[in-house]
Amino acid sequence: MAFTNRSNEPGDFGLNDGLLRMYGVSIDMLALHIWHWNVGRLLRITGVLLTLVGSGWVHASTEPAPAHELIVGSEVDYPPFALGKAGSEPDGFTVELWKAVAREMGLRYQFRVRHFDELLADFHAGRVDVLINLAYSSKRDEFADFSVPHVVSHGTVFARKGSPEFKNESELKTKSVLVLKADLLHDHAVAAGYQHLVPVTDIAEGMIMLDQGMHDVMLVGRIAGLQTLKQIGLESVEPVGAPIPGVVQRFGIAVRHRDGDLLARINEGLAIVRTNGTYQRLYEKWFGDIDPRPVSSVELAKIIVPIALVIFLMAAAYLYQRRLNASLAARVAERTGELAELLHSLRESQDRFRCLTEMSSDFYWETDAGHRIIRRTESQREADEAVFRELPSVGKCRWEIPSLYPDEAGWQQHRATLDAHLPFRDFEITRPRANGVVHYISVSGDPLFDEAGNFKGYHGVGSDLTERKQAEQYELYRTQVLELLAGDAPLIGVLLAIVHGVEKINPKMLCSISRLDSEGRHLGKGIAPSLPEFYNSAIDGVEIGMGVGSCGTAAFTGERVIVENVATHPYWEDYRELAASAQLAACWSQPVRSSSGQILGTFAIYHREVNTPSENDIRIIEQSADLVSIAIEKSTVSEKLRQQNSVLSAIFENFPGAISLFDADYRLATHNAQFAQLLDLPESLLSGPDLRMEDIIRYNAERGDYGPGDTEEQIASTIAFARKGQPIKSNVRARTG
Repeated sequence: MAFTNRSNEPGDFGLNDGLLRMYGVSIDMLALHIWHWNVGRLLRITGVLLTLVGSGWVHASTEPAPAHELIVGSEVDYPPFALGKAGSEPDGFTVELWKAVAREMGLRYQFRVRHFDELLADFHAGRVDVLINLAYSSKRDEFADFSVPHVVSHGTVFARKGSPEFKNESELKTKSVLVLKADLLHDHAVAAGYQHLVPVTDIAEGMIMLDQGMHDVMLVGRIAGLQTLKQIGLESVEPVGAPIPGVVQRFGIAVRHRDGDLLARINEGLAIVRTNGTYQRLYEKWFGDIDPRPVSSVELAKIIVPIALVIFLMAAAYLYQRRLNASLAARVAERTGELAELLHSLRESQDRFRCLTEMSSDFYWETDAGHRIIRRTESQREADEAVFRELPSVGKCRWEIPSLYPDEAGWQQHRATLDAHLPFRDFEITRPRANGVVHYISVSGDPLFDEAGNFKGYHGVGSDLTERKQAEQYELYRTQVLELLAGDAPLIGVLLAIVHGVEKINPKMLCSISRLDSEGRHLGKGIAPSLPEFYNSAIDGVEIGMGVGSCGTAAFTGERVIVENVATHPYWEDYRELAASAQLAACWSQPVRSSSGQILGTFAIYHREVNTPSENDIRIIEQSADLVSIAIEKSTVSEKLRQQNSVLSAIFENFPGAISLFDADYRLATHNAQFAQLLDLPESLLSGPDLRMEDIIRYNAERGDYGPGDTEEQIASTIAFARKGQPIKSNVRARTG
């Protein structure tokens, strides 16, 4: 979706106004010039280019457009986006918007009207080609491709009038909460750990249940909720509190993966209906009294331009002669063309910048002359993990925000650079997250000065280094464990290194390794130095089974078990008091498997607070369990080899015959006592350095062990036999004296 250029929009840096002032014209004058330069054509071309080039949502394809009739899903009664019952002809804003897009792009289709969860299942199964009203999320991005958003709505809490406003989202997690089944807000509530969710198939049903006092609140998109209340005439329910932080429904048209050409055509159609006025007309029709749109600069120009044009012409006729008017008009037209081209390039550049900062790990920032942050964009990682909201920075100096690094001396050195108005590069800051994970960022900046040379502040960019740092920490930990394994360290030392390594990556993690007994039925005492001794002792000998805590269940089922809250999870019913005494609130357990698939034990991560694992946490617990498996198997194999070597050594020493081993260079590597005795070899010969087979053969030949004949020939032939791997016969005679 093309970005609007309003001066009060976040991320609008006032470039348009500055450009106009630079050329000495006003916004009204620019609107007048653009009117004379074919407003409709310019806006249409600009809208198409900004939407298709700047949005970053288009998927290029060279395949031909789909020739078959598309099955287009429209959900049952989700006002004002979609209206209608199953099997009926749908209506609503998104339905009319799709019809306009399909008409512009020549797409053949038929509607399928179902409840949203049914449509989503049909879309997964390939029975529906297009969903015209699907809110974007990273999870849904795994199975669908999205057009540019056509409407943005915020997740809002609705309650009966007079209900107290909630202060934060955590207060809602214990309430009875109505949600639309399979909706994005439903997904959010499940992921956030809401304890009492009541899914409904349409919003009206939920609002009526809420009005009757059957539940506490309903979580739904603000626009759809307000429209439903209006439609069913329910005045006793209203929005309470601010929107749920971070829960934004960016509704777009979704197609399945690999339908890139179809998505490109849909985006092109959306761009056309935006620039030809169809989108604005539909938006006013369906949302005008709920979410009125501000008057755009184009609409304002349409009102002001006719009046300004009359005044301009009257003033020109009165003040200037015809020839002067023509000259002025030529100069204005030339200036207007330059401005229009420059503004077009400028808007494209702004859109690319916004896409860059929103889709990458980078962000943009500005400070005032007092080094207080006055503007900061939000990187994609920060948006996904709520880092930006955890550590609000606008209005503060960087050293006023809690950080682990740099220390006070480091901040003083950085402030000296800022006070000297010098540029700086790659200044690293380390900050703690609420969940214990450390957040790493790097910032670079340049000073800003006004035309008179007065210092105004700084602007610059920053990069999120957290994933890179986490990867480096994990690789260091993994390398240290592998070095211990390669160096034949004892098993207990390797397992302790694994536990300490993970806890160093995230200090709020408390790790435990439990091995199964020889029968594979009971857990042994955990290797868990950070857990209380009474807790480890209580786990020792517990029989595994379904519902036996996290570790007992993981070892029994062979599947990873994630318990975010041990105080409420049924698996911990018999161990709740034990966990409370140890101050443990969450436990994730990964089964440890051998290379043959046998369950050897579990690797568990505990938290003292309710906690949900991230993708990186899952990766750590999986790979750490693999390291535990390698360590246990190596220890088992080493013990078997040690036992076998002990047996072989006993056989070697006590064998009644002579045994000797020579290396590839025919040096004597080892021999048993019978070898020296039966061959009657003196200790002085055997103890000599670098003793070779040739030396032993020569000794035997010189004392006549090979019978009569030339000694050198006997030595040469015997060595030749030996090098070919053929047996050597020696007649050793008993000697006396």
